[in-house]
Amino acid sequence: NPVEGEFSLSVVDLAVLALADPNSEEIVSAFYGDQPLGVITSISLAASTHLREFSPEGIGGGGGALDEPVQVREQFLDTAYWNAAIVTDAEGRASVSITLPDNLTTWGLDTRGVTEDTYVGQDDGLVVSTKDLLIRPVTPRFFVEGDHALLAAVVHNNTSEDMQVDVSLGAQGFELDDPQHAQQEVSIPAGGRARLEWWGTALDVESVDLVFSAESGDLDDASRPVWGALPVLRYTAPQTFGTSGTLDEAGERLEVISLPRSFDPGGGELNLEMAPSLGAAMMGALDVLEFYPYASTEHLVSRFLPNLETYRVMQEFGIDDPGLGSRLERTLEDSLAQLTVRQNSDGGWGWWKGDQSEPFSTAYALIGLVRAREAGVEIEPGVIDSAVEYLIASLTTTELLTQTWQYDRLAFIHYVLSQAGAGDPSGAAGLFEERSRLNPWAQALLALTLESLSPDDERALTIYSDLEAGALRSATGAYWSNHEPSLQNMSTTIQSTAVVRYALAGFDPASPLVADAMRYLMAHRDASGAWASTYETAWTLMAASEVMKGTGELSGEFSFSAALNEAPFVAGEAGGSTQLTPVDAMAPVSSLYPQDPNSLLLQRGRGPGRLYYNAHLNVHRPAEDVAPLDKGISISRAYFPSNGDCLLGECPQFDSAQPGELVTVRLTLTIPETVHYLLVEDFIPAGTEVLDTSLKTSQQGDELPLDLLSPFQGGWGWWYFVDPQIHDDRVSWAVNVLPAGTYELIYQLVPLQAGEYRVLPARARQLYFPEVQGNSAGDVFKIDE
Repeated sequence: NPVEGEFSLSVVDLAVLALADPNSEEIVSAFYGDQPLGVITSISLAASTHLREFSPEGIGGGGGALDEPVQVREQFLDTAYWNAAIVTDAEGRASVSITLPDNLTTWGLDTRGVTEDTYVGQDDGLVVSTKDLLIRPVTPRFFVEGDHALLAAVVHNNTSEDMQVDVSLGAQGFELDDPQHAQQEVSIPAGGRARLEWWGTALDVESVDLVFSAESGDLDDASRPVWGALPVLRYTAPQTFGTSGTLDEAGERLEVISLPRSFDPGGGELNLEMAPSLGAAMMGALDVLEFYPYASTEHLVSRFLPNLETYRVMQEFGIDDPGLGSRLERTLEDSLAQLTVRQNSDGGWGWWKGDQSEPFSTAYALIGLVRAREAGVEIEPGVIDSAVEYLIASLTTTELLTQTWQYDRLAFIHYVLSQAGAGDPSGAAGLFEERSRLNPWAQALLALTLESLSPDDERALTIYSDLEAGALRSATGAYWSNHEPSLQNMSTTIQSTAVVRYALAGFDPASPLVADAMRYLMAHRDASGAWASTYETAWTLMAASEVMKGTGELSGEFSFSAALNEAPFVAGEAGGSTQLTPVDAMAPVSSLYPQDPNSLLLQRGRGPGRLYYNAHLNVHRPAEDVAPLDKGISISRAYFPSNGDCLLGECPQFDSAQPGELVTVRLTLTIPETVHYLLVEDFIPAGTEVLDTSLKTSQQGDELPLDLLSPFQGGWGWWYFVDPQIHDDRVSWAVNVLPAGTYELIYQLVPLQAGEYRVLPARARQLYFPEVQGNSAGDVFKIDE
C-alpha cells in the first residue's frame, strides 16, 4: 500500500451505446476508422459495495497518533478517482495513473466516452485491492464516558499456508480490563480468518484512538476504525456555570469560582477564552455555526451569512485571515448549493427540506442570497428573482393584520425586498404609521428599509430616537425586549437586541448604547462561544460586524493574561495579526479546590482596544443518574422487543438484548401548549445502529402483524414531523409547529457490539426558545455476548 495501477483505455474496447442502431456502419466507422475523433472520456473508480464477501472491506480512518512500527492504513475514500475530461489521442486511446487509497476492497471501474458528434460508448471492470494478511477492526462508532464495551478485530489469512499471527491493540482513552491481553497470538489456517476480542472501558477523554495491528513474518497490517478516533460523549449538567465580560482599560478583574456541592467533581473542566478584539471573540461562534449538525433553511443561511459579513469587514481593514477565508469558501459553496436545490417551484422555501414555502424562511434565504451576490458570488439565474416574486405575492396591508408577530413579519419582508432592489415605499409608509405595534427588532428593520428607499428619511430618524429611548438597562448592559411574543419569527430578547444594535451601529456607531448592547450580548454567550440558537448567533455576529466597521476596534494594542489560584493560566497579545486570534485554556475540575473558592484573576495591559473574556465551568454527571426534566415539554423513552405485541404496547419494556435482535424504541412527548420549531433527539446506545428502513439493504425483521403501510407504524403524530435524520450517535426529528397534545415516535435499533452502554437522555427543545425543553432519564442498556 498504496497500490498503484495504470489503466490503458481504448474507445475500440468500449461497449457502444449509440443513440442510433448500434450495428450501423456509421458507428462502426466512427469507432474503428482512421479519422481522429478527439474522444472525451470520463472515468470513475468507486468501491463496490456488493462484493465485500469476495473481497474484504477495508476499515480505517484518521485518529490520534499512536507510534506503531507497522504503517497504519488510514486514508479511506468512497471514490478513488474521478475524471470527466480525458482527451484521447488520434487513435482514440488515453491512459491514466491512479494511486489507490488504503481501502482493501473491490473497486468498480466505470469508463464512458463521447465524440464531438455524440457517438458514445462505455465499459466497466473490477480492480481488487487486498493484502495477504489484513486486519479489520470491529468497534462502535462512538462511546459514552464509562461504557464497558467489547472490541474485536477479524484477521484474514489470504495465503495458501497456515499462519501464526501476533495481534495487538494500541489504545488511548480506552482502559483494557486486562492490559496484559493487549497482545495476542493466534493460528489462522490458509485462506481462513480469526476473531480476537478485548474488553475495556471508555475514559473521560475527548476521543478514543484505537490501532489494531497484525504481524506474521514479513507480512503485516494495521488499521484504525473506519471512523477514525471515536468520540466520547458525556452528559453535561444543563446548569453550566459561566461568566463573561469586557476590560476596556488597563487593570484587573477577579472572578471567583466554587465547585457545586451537588455534582461529582471528578469530571468536567473550567474553560477560559480571552479575545483581544470583537473579531477574535466571534471566531468560536463562527465555528459553532459551521459545524451545526442540522440543515434547515435558517441553519443553511446562518452558516455562511455572518461569516460573509465578517470577512468583508476584515477586508475593509486590510486584515487577511486564511482560516476565515477558507471557512467562508466551505460554508458558502455548500449552503448556496443546498438552498438552490431546496427552492420550491413557487420560488419560496420552507423551514425544513420538503416543507411548503412560507414567507419568513423565504425572506431569510433571500437576504443571504442578496448579500452573497453583493459580495460578487454568482447566483444561479432566476433564484433571486423567483424568491422576490414569491415575497411580493405574499405582501398584505396593515389593515388585514391583527397580531404583533404578523406586523413584525411584514416589516422583515419589506426590509428584505428593499435590500433586493424591490422595495415598496407605500407598504413601508403604512408600517411606519403602525410602528407602535412592532417589536423593537422589527422597528429597527423598518428604519433600515426607509433609509434604503430614501436616504436621510426623517421617519427613520424618528424610529432610531424611539429605540434609543426604549432601551432597557441591566447590570450587564443595554437590551431590547419584545413587548409581545414573536415565536413565529424566532425572535427572542437576544435576537431583538442584536437586530437593534445592527441598525444603531450603522446609524451612530459612537453611541454609548451600541457599546452597552455589545456588552449585554457578550455576557449572554454560552460555553461554546455562541448564543442559544443559530438565528440568535447569526444576527449577533452580523451586528458585531457593523460595530467593528464604525468603531475601528480591530486596531487594539495591549497585553493580557490570566492566573488561576495565583498560578499562570494563559497570556496573549493584541495587535497586528493576533487581533483575530483568541487564546484559551482549560483546567480539569480535579485540579480546582473542591471546598474553597478558586480565584481567576484577569489582567489587561495599557493600550487601545477592548478585551473580551468568557469563562465556563462544565460539570459532568453519569448518564444513568440523569433525572427527567420538564420545562414545558415532557419526554420519556422505553425499549421493547420488536414483535407485534410490543408494537401494540402489550409487553413490558426491557434494558438488554442479544446482538442482532431488533429493538423497538418508543419516545412519548407531552406538550401542554403549541410549540414552534421543535427538535427531538434521541441518543442511542453506542453498541447499536439505527435501522434505516429506507435503505433497500436494511434487514426488515420478521413479518409484523400490522400492515407496513399503517399510518401508526412510526408512532402517533409522526406525520407532523419531517423524516427522521439518522446520525452516528442519535436520531432526530424536527417540526415547525406542533399543537398541544401527546405524541409517540417509534424507530428500531440493531444491537451489534456486546457491552454495557450508558445512554444519554432523549431531549426535546424549541430551537429558538431553549427555555422550553425537556429530557428523559438516562439509561444503561446491555448487549449480551
